[in-house]
Amino acid sequence: MTRMATLPFHPYRREQQLAWRNRIDRWREHGSETAFHGLAILFALGFVMFLAIGAWPRLLTALATGLSRWPLAVSCAAMFAMCVHHASLAQSRRQLWARHWLNPQPIEPRLRTWTIRRGMIGVAMVHALIGIVVMAKLSRGPASMMIWCLLTVAAAWIGNHIGKSAVVPAAQREQVLRNAGPGSFTRWQWIEATATLAPFRLKRALWLILLGPAGHWTGMIVVLVLVACFVLLTAWSRSVSVLAQAERWLGTQPLAPARLLRDGLPGPVVILMLACGFLFFVFAATASLSWFVPLSIALVAAGALHYACAAAERRRPARIGWLYAGQLLLLAGVMQSVPFLLLPLFCLQIFLLLRGALRR
Repeated sequence: MTRMATLPFHPYRREQQLAWRNRIDRWREHGSETAFHGLAILFALGFVMFLAIGAWPRLLTALATGLSRWPLAVSCAAMFAMCVHHASLAQSRRQLWARHWLNPQPIEPRLRTWTIRRGMIGVAMVHALIGIVVMAKLSRGPASMMIWCLLTVAAAWIGNHIGKSAVVPAAQREQVLRNAGPGSFTRWQWIEATATLAPFRLKRALWLILLGPAGHWTGMIVVLVLVACFVLLTAWSRSVSVLAQAERWLGTQPLAPARLLRDGLPGPVVILMLACGFLFFVFAATASLSWFVPLSIALVAAGALHYACAAAERRRPARIGWLYAGQLLLLAGVMQSVPFLLLPLFCLQIFLLLRGALRR
């Protein structure tokens, strides 16, 4: 049988071209929705750029101080972050190609390998460009830029080889709670939420502990707080995503939407309570409890809005993030212009989203 690699045809590249063509056609078909999403993205980018411009001098000063005092630690931290990024990217792409519909076809293995490496080369070039710009801003010489480029190449090579590890089935690497026992929606949510504590996922976050400078307990506490935030955020996201999974599985069954939303509520509520308790512990340790109440209210409101968006768009999970971002941008705009309308608008958003969720 003649392999596809001998023909002047690149199947993966052609598939990407057709996917982009379909995506553009879908954008043209929903012109008003595309325009709204584009304006929301531009507004978010402008807001991020506004914050970045203000924080850029302080960030450069902190980075210059770190390079002058701990050059080896900063270099190792940057290389470690790039290695983790490349390894996760390579592993996710290999898992994707392993489940790809073109995988059973007689395609040359080197073509698949080059398709994966091409994406990693692009990421490495972005890393190198960011480092060169930062070095230029810090008035570093060509030697520092060359060392950074070498670190980028080494991180890409190491991350690619780490990502070649055997792909473990998701049910084995993410399962913390056993599936034995009576089945329930809440148990399903806890199986998904506690998958964040699986060694396969948690070990990437625990490596951040090594980034804390020796002898500085403040840095170690900050790193531990970041790890805890990562665990809680991932657990929340996975528990809420069960709504979309249940809709795909139980959508053809005579199950009332009100029961689905009611049964899916205990898991996220418990995670929000844990997050509020974690906030109380952090602010009590830093003697700044005055920030606890407003931040807890904002956290609960953001969680309720995200749950309502996930319930309203559970049949179209790809739109949940866009809907949530649009609702948050609307609240941010109202808070800046007419803050006294913030609470009525939030209640109206929750009401409309839940009403749409109960009608589907």
